[in-house]
Amino acid sequence: MKPTATWQLAPEFEPPNWFVQEIAQFTPQLSRCDRLAQILGQRGIQNRETLAHFLSAGQYT
Repeated sequence: MKPTATWQLAPEFEPPNWFVQEIAQFTPQLSRCDRLAQILGQRGIQNRETLAHFLSAGQYT
């Protein structure tokens, strides 16, 4: 018998306005940031410090 895959869905996260605005400052090329805010929030990035660290290009060079 083959094992079956089980999807694990991230918990719902409704990003607050300040969070969406913070993302907009880091990603001015995006016209809308609400979906990105939701995805990042679902992945545990939910405060200014972690967001700044994650979105800072200097962290990846």
